Amino acid sequence: MTKQSDDVFRVDIAGGLFCVAVTGVAYFTAIAPNATRREEQVRQQAEILELRTQLDQTTKFQRQLTAQLAARHSDLEKTAIQLEPATSVNQRVSSLTTLAAQVGIVLDAVEPGSQNDASDFSRVPIKLSGKGTYAASATFLSQLKERFPDTAVSSMRLNSNPAAPSSVPTVWFDLVWYAAPAGGSTITSIPEK
Repeated sequence: MTKQSDDVFRVDIAGGLFCVAVTGVAYFTAIAPNATRREEQVRQQAEILELRTQLDQTTKFQRQLTAQLAARHSDLEKTAIQLEPATSVNQRVSSLTTLAAQVGIVLDAVEPGSQNDASDFSRVPIKLSGKGTYAASATFLSQLKERFPDTAVSSMRLNSNPAAPSSVPTVWFDLVWYAAPAGGSTITSIPEK
């Protein structure tokens, strides 16, 4: 090898090393950070897409709940009952006595209890006892629900004498009449029976 070829060889090696150094510097200062930023950008876009999907699902769920709530409010408005004042207890007792007689129950006792005031209504217990068949009792309960939706049955008993099957059974009804509170609004929704 000649001196000139040695010089060319050294220049080639120096040029190659320079290119490698420039490439290394370019990679570590421009290419690698850009690749990292690109990966971060792809990760963030995937996260944004997932969050948008969750937002869409949440919005859809919120719309469903809003529709259900509106339906429940509509149902409550339809089932709102005009409550009578508790002071008309004698009229209620008279109406219950008439209903019992209409369905074939002969009442021996009707005992209204003390009213128990709540914020939206008053509860007035009414105990009925008398004689009546199972069919008459079932009809009484059915008619009670239809005619007096503000009255609930807390208990009922029917007692017959097995030794005397032709005797009329004794019946007891423990009712709760939901009345308007003293000085309060008269329209409300009463608790489920």
